[in-house]
Amino acid sequence: MRLLSGILVSVFLFASCHKEPEIPISKPVQFDKKEYTQELISERNNVKNEQQVRKTSKKSNQAETVKKNSSQKITEQKNTVEPPADTVKLQVMWAKAKSDTSKLARQKTVFEFDSSTATGLLLKVTPADSTANLRISRIIDPTGKSDGPFGREIDYPITEKGIYKVIVSESLMQGDPYSGRFEFDVRLVWKKYKP
Repeated sequence: MRLLSGILVSVFLFASCHKEPEIPISKPVQFDKKEYTQELISERNNVKNEQQVRKTSKKSNQAETVKKNSSQKITEQKNTVEPPADTVKLQVMWAKAKSDTSKLARQKTVFEFDSSTATGLLLKVTPADSTANLRISRIIDPTGKSDGPFGREIDYPITEKGIYKVIVSESLMQGDPYSGRFEFDVRLVWKKYKP
């Protein structure tokens, strides 16, 4: 038995020693420095030419729009683009949730949370600047009905159970748009509201 295993091991070692390596070995190649420098110079020139073509096409497009506007004598109006609304999903634990976030000017922040079995919501917005133009502008219930605008604090009775959306933004009627940090607090309450 030992003799047979010894023969097998020696055959295996002999066969593995004469095996070709799996990784190919590269052989030296003639390298021409002059040709390589010419290739680099031609690539740089091509990139510069493409950049110049882009610049001239932009200038010509701008010149065409200026000519059209001046020939038609249309006054240019500045379009204000509102930033998109950010949605923050809050997880209510122990009937409370709090979010410390920030917003850009004219940006709406939408807070989503589950009302569970509560009968009311205590909502509060606290901006970093006490004079900031910021409020709870809309409350949307799970059926899609909305109510608002409100101030910075509200005790809001709810009848529908499910996911509520609260939109926090500026008042368009007063003050400058607010950009900065603020806190949003939610408390679920179980009490009877007067009809």
